[in-house]
This record gives sequence, structure tokens and C-alpha cells, in this order.
Amino acid sequence: MRSPLPAPDEIAGLLPDELAHYILADLAQIAANSMDRGRLNIGNYCNSFDADIHGPTRSLQAREQTRQSLTEAWSLLETLGFIAPDTNQSSYGWFFVTRRGRQAAQSREAFERGRKAAQFPATMLHEDLRAAAYDALVRGNFQQAVAEAFRVVEVKVRDASGMEGIGATLMRAAFHEDTGPLRSDVTDRGERQALPHLFAGAFGWVRNPASHRDVPMDDVTQAIEQLLLASLLLRIADERIAARRPA
Repeated sequence: MRSPLPAPDEIAGLLPDELAHYILADLAQIAANSMDRGRLNIGNYCNSFDADIHGPTRSLQAREQTRQSLTEAWSLLETLGFIAPDTNQSSYGWFFVTRRGRQAAQSREAFERGRKAAQFPATMLHEDLRAAAYDALVRGNFQQAVAEAFRVVEVKVRDASGMEGIGATLMRAAFHEDTGPLRSDVTDRGERQALPHLFAGAFGWVRNPASHRDVPMDDVTQAIEQLLLASLLLRIADERIAARRPA
């Protein structure tokens, strides 16, 4: 089977983020071929372009640049959890392609989903957002992820407060500084007023556009920030729910 790797001189010019997918696809092919598994060793693999069987004679500097690029990308794959040390071997340097790695090797899109999941693990979010919202995020459906996250917040607040309504209107009523079932207990009135403003503002500024209009969102950082905001709201809601329970 033909290697998915670019030519040696092209490899030398690629950054780890650009090269890692090619290496993972190559390693997945190697792992499936018992005759070629010696290349699952980092030294064997990264030095495999030293011979000139792949093309014209290359300078020592060119070979070293290729080795370094391969090693950098290999290290990134280990950091992402797509490859891991093979403890069946007696010495360090041997690796295997992990279950996540095998999934990520299937396509460029699968690799990107796996990379996002590895760099932003679900544990960074409130547990209520680790299902549909997180799945949409790592699949690149950012608008869907944000809309789902705020839907979860809305359902929790509605159920806990026992109040009707949707969106910002529900938030203002549920956290109202004097009458809200989930109101703050702090003595400072300004802080008590800030809580419903926080929830209502988040729904008016973030949730409503994502739910009611086709808002372009192709920035993963922006999507993550908005999911983290929804996560914060859920944690605050949990605190207010716990505080209102009878002792």
C-alpha cells in the first residue's frame, strides 16, 4: 500500500500540526502489516528517510531537517494520545496506535475531531455538557454545540425554579434579587442584581443568535469560550439549587 507521507523535502518544511495526520495514517497502515512493524519504533521511523532509495541523493542537512520534522510530529501524536509506548517491548522507542488514534487515522476530518477532543477534554465542562453539546463541538458543529449548551442551562433553570418562560425572561425571573426562587443570598443588593443580569445577558447575547439565526461560527476558540460560559452558568445554578434546598 502506498505511504500517505509527502516527499522527504516537503516533510522537512511542514510544521507538526501539518504533518501529524500524515504520520498517523502511515503508522495505522504499518500496524496492520505484520511485515513492516519494525517501523513502529521512533528511531527506525524517523531515520527511515536517510537512505536515498526514495529519490535523488540528499544532503546531511536535508536529511536532518526531515528527521526533526518527523520527530516533532511524532511527539505531537503522543501528546494527543493517538500513539502510546508499547510496553510489550523491552526498550523505549516502540509505540502502538491507540484506539483514539485508529479512529483519527481514518480521515482528515476524524483527525481534527480527535485533536479537538484531546486538546479540550470533556472534563473541562460541566458534566451536563459532556454529551450532545461536547459531541457537536468536536465534530465541528459549533453553532449546534452552543445552542445545545444553552438549552441545557435553560432546562435546568426552568425545572429548578418551577417557573415558566424561556431565555432571558426566564433567567430574570428565576434569579430576581428579591423574588426569584434561585436568587442570591448575599447581602449586597448590587451583587444580587448582577446574578439575573449575568444569566439574562448570556442568553440575550450568546444563546439567542445561536438558536434563532444562522450565525456563522467557524472559530473553535469562540465556540469553546461560549461553552465554558454555559458551563459556568450551570455551576452557578447548581450552587443556587443546593442553597435553596431545605436543611
